[in-house]
Amino acid sequence: MKESELDTLKKNIGQTLTQYNNIPLANDCTKVQAAQVLLREVKMVSDEEKRIFDENMQKDRFELEKDHKYFTEDIEKKKFEYEKDSSNKRLEMDENRNKNQYELDKLRLSMEAKKLDLETSIYEMNKSNAEKERRFKIISLGVSILVPAVVTLAELFVYRKLAYSNLKLIYVDEGRPTVDFKDSVKSVKNLIK
Repeated sequence: MKESELDTLKKNIGQTLTQYNNIPLANDCTKVQAAQVLLREVKMVSDEEKRIFDENMQKDRFELEKDHKYFTEDIEKKKFEYEKDSSNKRLEMDENRNKNQYELDKLRLSMEAKKLDLETSIYEMNKSNAEKERRFKIISLGVSILVPAVVTLAELFVYRKLAYSNLKLIYVDEGRPTVDFKDSVKSVKNLIK
């Protein structure tokens, strides 16, 4: 039943009640029957009002539930988007941090490799310098020993030669005996040793 029909029925009941009070009825049974009809109409109006009220309440509840559902879905969607954005930002930050860490590790390894190369070069240079210094010391020692020895030997050689020549001259010129000559040669030989 429509609301307009219900309003009309309510007005009619009101008129009927007014008319019922004004109408004189001869018989009590007829009045009871009329009251019963009237009560049925009032009950029907009341039931219809309740049904319309329940229907409106149902519609309002449905609208509220629909709005609540859309609101909840919207919030869930926004929450999901926010978490997705947060997750993406977190992933991007983690990726940047990992990238930076990788670059730092790469740079550190490069620096350590250069340091190792430098230490190897220094070691090789020190080793080479030590080898050269050892050779120089050996050569210096050899020169410091050999030069005086060679000079001494050369001097002795020259002295011996001169002594032999001198003795020969003395022997030939002066005619000294052979024993003196032999003693002189022995002295020179002992001196050379």
